[in-house]
Amino acid sequence: LKITRRFEAALRQTFGSTEDDPAAITPDDALVALGRLTYLYTTDRNGQRHTHLPRPDDQQAKILSAIGLSFPLKAKADKLAA
Repeated sequence: LKITRRFEAALRQTFGSTEDDPAAITPDDALVALGRLTYLYTTDRNGQRHTHLPRPDDQQAKILSAIGLSFPLKAKADKLAA
C-alpha cells in the first residue's frame, strides 16, 4: 500500500491529477506505458545471446524521472546459449 501511495503521489506531483487536467497521467496509464519497456533478445551465429534495450519514449522517460528511476543505457552481456 505504501508503494502504491508513493507511486501515485510522485505521478500527481509531476503530472497533476485528473481533477485538474483530464489528460493527466494516472497510475494505470503509467503502468501501461512502462509495461512497453521490455528487453529484446537475439542470438548470433556463435550462440552468443545479446540483450537489447529499447530507449524509453518521452512519456516513459518522464514517468521514470517522476518516480526517481533511471533505465539502464546498456545491457549486461549474456553467457552462451545452451
